[in-house]
Amino acid sequence: MMRPALLLAACLAAGALSGCSNDCQTLCNEMGKYWQDCGLPFGDAEVADCKKSFRDQLNNKEDDFDTYRATCRQLTSVEENDDGDRMIALRARFTCDDMEAGPGGAFGGTE
Repeated sequence: MMRPALLLAACLAAGALSGCSNDCQTLCNEMGKYWQDCGLPFGDAEVADCKKSFRDQLNNKEDDFDTYRATCRQLTSVEENDDGDRMIALRARFTCDDMEAGPGGAFGGTE
């Protein structure tokens, strides 16, 4: 089974190739907010580039389209973290260290 951080990074990196719906653009926004909350450097340009990748590919319905859309939808849904607190799944599943080492680096965070 693929590690959650790798799955998220794969979804985001593949956005330019396969496309996602508005759920993925929402995920771009959530990632930007989480980077900021974690104290990771990012810019509005990186979030905009992420959203643009998904918007531009919206009509490109390759075989993996449903997989990425489902992943983005899942990561922007609400679920419980290990402490039982309900929050956006992205935050429940990934620590700030995960964001810095994985998906954050993919779209402008520190590597």
